[in-house]
Amino acid sequence: MERVKKIELIREKTIEFEFSDGSKSQIDFDKFLGDSTLTNPLNQSDYFAQVKIYEDGRGIYWPNGLDFCADFLKRSSFDIHISQFQAT
Repeated sequence: MERVKKIELIREKTIEFEFSDGSKSQIDFDKFLGDSTLTNPLNQSDYFAQVKIYEDGRGIYWPNGLDFCADFLKRSSFDIHISQFQAT
């Protein structure tokens, strides 16, 4: 089972993840947010920034109980490769 080791908010609704296998990836959560009572609070930057990692790394969560498991996050993200950031 995949685990989340570290998260960093890099843009308003984008989180960078480091997983237990050492890989890093990013997710823009804008595609998951809508007008439901559960997701609507995350449209506010201050609330979105309250994201936390579960103690055992099995996922992330917000104070209202919305959560995403690590396996889903890994499948929904795009990998970051160092070569993407190297000058040509």
